[in-house]
Amino acid sequence: MNKTAPHPVLALALVIALAAAPGSAAASFLSEIGVRTQRCNAAVLSGNLRHVALSGNDATGTGSAAAPYRTLFRAAETAQPGDTIVVRQGTYVEPQEIRIRVENVAIRSYPGEWAVVDRTSETGQGSGIYFYVGSDGGSLECIEVAGGFYAVSTETKWDWGDPDDRTGASRIRLVDARLHGSQRDVVKIKPGCDDITIEHCEIFDSGVGLTPGNCNAEGIDNVNGDRNRVARNHIHDICSNGVYHKGGAMDGVVEYNLVENTGGAGILLGFDTSPEYFDLTVNPDYYENIRGIARYNLVRNTGGSGIGFYAARDATAHNNTVVDAAKSYHSPLYFGITFQDWAPEAGRPANSNPTVARNIVSQPSSVTASLVSIRYSNELGGLSGLSGALAIRDNCYHQAGGAGVFADGRTGFQGNFSQWRAHIAGEAGSLETDPLLDADGLPHNPLCRRMGHAATPTGSGAAAGLLLLGE
Repeated sequence: MNKTAPHPVLALALVIALAAAPGSAAASFLSEIGVRTQRCNAAVLSGNLRHVALSGNDATGTGSAAAPYRTLFRAAETAQPGDTIVVRQGTYVEPQEIRIRVENVAIRSYPGEWAVVDRTSETGQGSGIYFYVGSDGGSLECIEVAGGFYAVSTETKWDWGDPDDRTGASRIRLVDARLHGSQRDVVKIKPGCDDITIEHCEIFDSGVGLTPGNCNAEGIDNVNGDRNRVARNHIHDICSNGVYHKGGAMDGVVEYNLVENTGGAGILLGFDTSPEYFDLTVNPDYYENIRGIARYNLVRNTGGSGIGFYAARDATAHNNTVVDAAKSYHSPLYFGITFQDWAPEAGRPANSNPTVARNIVSQPSSVTASLVSIRYSNELGGLSGLSGALAIRDNCYHQAGGAGVFADGRTGFQGNFSQWRAHIAGEAGSLETDPLLDADGLPHNPLCRRMGHAATPTGSGAAAGLLLLGE
């Protein structure tokens, strides 16, 4: 498998915004996430267009504007490299998976109109839109996909039997799309499917038909897909985890998203993957996540951790706001362990060299989980959530109704903030105070103003300076 790993980042520059009037940063953040209807409506189409309309006919249509197809299935079946499938206004009930097999095919609504691909009748494991092997460079934009086992998925040669060719559909773009109502994950990225971009989408309502106690349906499930950028999306009402990059995924970035109302965690850098999905050539130690970044996200109302690290190496979480997290288990900021199917050959490494900085964690009095915790288990000879030092600093913590609690399962430590600082030998510049968050997560306490997602630079000339982590 040909996976190119960029050289490691030696220092991470955090761009600090100029002081803004209360409410303006959060208002800008919320207005810039999700589908950009104006952009969709203003698009100008060119190139080879293949048309689909409710008035079309799959048998007699040619795909021209005058003789469109009736279904996306037919348009995808006949698509040639470089085509744009243009779908006119309406809801298209598609009984079969829409599978793209050739390069650089785009699917989108006609400008000024909105098309819905309805795959809610799927009873098997067919996806809504399936980017198959060979569909590199494809895109899905300005359109809605409802239903399917996965609403959108990518295919890989990972387990096709040739160890020298384990590539998958790559350079796929999901932009300005509404994706929802899947039986399992809304977006599924399989091993070897690299350089996928998901931005300005609304991703919601996973796990249709599953009960909360028996739910495995992420918003975005990335297993060993490198350089996945997840940006400016609204990910909400997910029955398990909002988004994770696991299975050895390298150099993924999750940024500027609103992730809320999840049964599991909000954002996970790593998690728990079966051993056969790791690329041991570049990742012989079975790290779940390598150099992943979560930054400038607003995460709220999660059943599990707000942001979690699992067997992650050189991963970073900075400038995130985490509110009302870990309502059922774990902690708002959590360092977990991975079992990797309890397989004897698996590595199950601890998190190594993580960096956590300039985050805001604010918890209600009704949730008493530790604000930060590091897990340890005696299983399998001992599994630890952290190896070595934890670079953690400049965070703002708040536990309504009392002092926050911090925990380190490696030593059985549990204590207050001052005790935690001494125990971890970190948290320089961090403080425990009420950030006075408004409904949009903007801190009105000036001590926390430069922390959290609302510190995101917005507009021209917003950057006021640079702060290098670790200095």
